[in-house]
Amino acid sequence: MRRKTLAILTLIGLGLFLVSIGTIVVETAVNAVYCSSPNCPLPSIPSTPPTWQIVVSIIGEVSILAAGVLQIIAWIGAMTKQAKRQQWTWFVCTFLFSPICLWIYLLAVPEALELVYIQPEQPIYRPYTQGYGAPKAATSRRSGALGHPQHSRLS
Repeated sequence: MRRKTLAILTLIGLGLFLVSIGTIVVETAVNAVYCSSPNCPLPSIPSTPPTWQIVVSIIGEVSILAAGVLQIIAWIGAMTKQAKRQQWTWFVCTFLFSPICLWIYLLAVPEALELVYIQPEQPIYRPYTQGYGAPKAATSRRSGALGHPQHSRLS
């Protein structure tokens, strides 16, 4: 994976994680205010939660699941890149302390240039061949390749 792709996955995962934490905090705060009032059902009486609470809970759970999946994809992609480059110190640190080392790796480590061998399509030197299309031997101005006189300005 390219470094840009890893950074995008990491940032989207971080954003989804913050959204999920925000929804869980809002749900908990509203639930605490709701249950501190006399409207809170008794623990012995089972009741269904309000619809808003179910929706907020689903949004929080889905976003934290998506954030985790994106972070795991970025983590595996970074470790694969480090293993291909034989950066074993970064590999072990990313494996043990994944989110922090992944962010440091994306910010601090410069992108290495990949060497690419380009083979020329045609050789630069074309060998001399006899036959059709071969370069003709140098001849005098007055006679052509077959001995016929050529028209020139001097004659």
